[in-house]
Order: sequence, then C-alpha cells, then structure tokens
Amino acid sequence: MSRAQSHRIPESGKELKPSDLVWFVPCFARAIYHLARARLKLRRVSPIAIKARNRALLEAFADNGIDAGSLEILLDRLSFTIPRTAGRMPWRADCLVQAFAAQDILASKSIGSAVVIGVKNDDCDGFAAHAWLECGSRTITGGEIQGYAELLHS
Repeated sequence: MSRAQSHRIPESGKELKPSDLVWFVPCFARAIYHLARARLKLRRVSPIAIKARNRALLEAFADNGIDAGSLEILLDRLSFTIPRTAGRMPWRADCLVQAFAAQDILASKSIGSAVVIGVKNDDCDGFAAHAWLECGSRTITGGEIQGYAELLHS
C-alpha cells in the first residue's frame, strides 16, 4: 500500500487533510477507549452472547432516524480510525477486538450493527478464522472478507 493510499478515508476516497484533525483526534481517543474495553470483554464473551447482542442491537436500533449522509460519514470515519488505532495499541487488538469496539461505538450512537465470524479453509494457508462488523450492507471493520464462509451472524 502506498503512503498516499494509507491516508485515504475508505469509501469516499478523500485524502485526510490537516483540517480533518477536528474529527480524527476525538475518534482516535474514543477508539482507544473502546478497543481497551473490547479487549477486556473478549475474555468473557461466548458465541451465543455475540449472536444475542447482534440481534438485540439490530432490533433496538432498526429505526434510528439518522440520515443516510450522516451515517455514511460516521461509518467512513469509523472504518478509517479503528484499524489505524488498533495497530498502535500495546496489546493485541485483532479483528474480533476491532469489531467489538466499532459495534460499541455505533451502539452508543443508536446504530445497530452485527459482528460476523467467518472461516476459510485454504489449501495454501490452512484453516483461518476472521471477524468483521457489518452495518447494513457495509463492512466497517475486518478488511478483506471475501473467501470467508459466515459461521456466526445475527
């Protein structure tokens, strides 16, 4: 990935400018907090609990009254901030931790989402598991998910 590409906001393709610090700094701080909480939560979560939370959040926030434009901006910012923050944490903040953190941030804004866990059996790489967060038809965290069969969803 080139340096220019790493500073693009996903989906919008816009370059991150110094004026974007107005939203990036608070998002970065919030991401640190939620990544830490998600890491602690990971110790005591079960697949049944993930599925139940997905269903509860999707039902509770089915009609959140947020206009599509504002939602897209929020999702762009979240999908930009979470992985970049996770990579700088002194603890392991891999795909499931990132999905939990992003889901908590969206839930705090009354936006429903679902953590998805998938598996892939590749002849070259062997067995692999991966987690990502979906909000509507968008994948918010998790990067490249093609090739993974959904194992757990809402």
